[in-house]
Parts: sequence; structure tokens; C-alpha cells
Amino acid sequence: MRAMQQWLDRFCYKHPKLSIPGLMRYIVIGNVLIYLLDMFTLGGGAIGSSLFSFHASAILSGQVWRLVTFVLVPSVSGAGTGGAVQISFFLMFLLTTFFYYWIGTTLEQHWGTTRFNVFYLLGILLNVAIVVAIYFIDGKTSISALVGVMSGAVTNTPGLAAAQQAAPSPED
Repeated sequence: MRAMQQWLDRFCYKHPKLSIPGLMRYIVIGNVLIYLLDMFTLGGGAIGSSLFSFHASAILSGQVWRLVTFVLVPSVSGAGTGGAVQISFFLMFLLTTFFYYWIGTTLEQHWGTTRFNVFYLLGILLNVAIVVAIYFIDGKTSISALVGVMSGAVTNTPGLAAAQQAAPSPED
């Protein structure tokens, strides 16, 4: 584990330009834009979510952007609902988006931009790999049904890292 951490330290030191400063800002902006597109689509359909979410058949037919853009699809939608239900979905969306931005920017400040970008990219890649592996092992569950697992894992990855950082190490 220590060798991997030293490799990551060297990588981040040698390649600081391979990062996107303020990555969480761009992801949150994408979440908000897709949420608004879903909410204000005529007919109540979630057009933004359907264009950018992870669907195996669409990816296999050439829509490879879905391998990355599923991160921009908000985990809370509420499209097509009305009244108090829509307000509760909107409040939940605001809460999760704020938390997502706050924890991501805090980790970026603490770890540095390059390390956080590597961490986030590895989170995306591992989520895609795990969902595809579950699909091939199980064979019954569609990849589309596992999108909730995947998006929840991506959303909670910064929170997990923060929890691990806050937990006292065995050496203390």
C-alpha cells in the first residue's frame, strides 16, 4: 500500500497539468443542467437523464460518451411528479448536490487537484468495471438496473474517502 501511495505522490508531482481544477464545480453544473432539462421537458420525460445515463445497449451501439456522462446524471430526479412530491425531490436534489460539491472541493483542497482527479477517475472506472462484472456473473440483472448502484457508489465515493480520512489510523 505504501508503494502505491509513493507512486501516486510521484505521479501527482510530475504531472500537475493532467488535472482539472475545480472538477466538482463542473460535475455539479452538469448535474444541475441535466436536472433542469429533466424538470422542464414537455410531457414529463427525463430527456437529459435518458441521453446521458449508462445503458449497455446504447453504449454497444456507439454512444460511448455514456461511459463517463452517467456521472452528470443526478441521483434524484423527480421528473414527471408534481406538488409536494416534486418539492421534496427538489430539496433532496439540493441537499445531495450541496454535499457532493462540499465534500469534493474539501478533498481537492486537502489532497491536491491531481490526486483528487486520479481518485475520482479511478472511482468512475472501478464502478463501470464492477457493474459490468456483476452483469456477466449474474446474467439476470440488466446493466440498466445496476445504474442506481453505480451512480450511488460514484456519489458516495467522496464521502467514503472523507470518512476514511477522518477515521483515526491504527498508528495513532
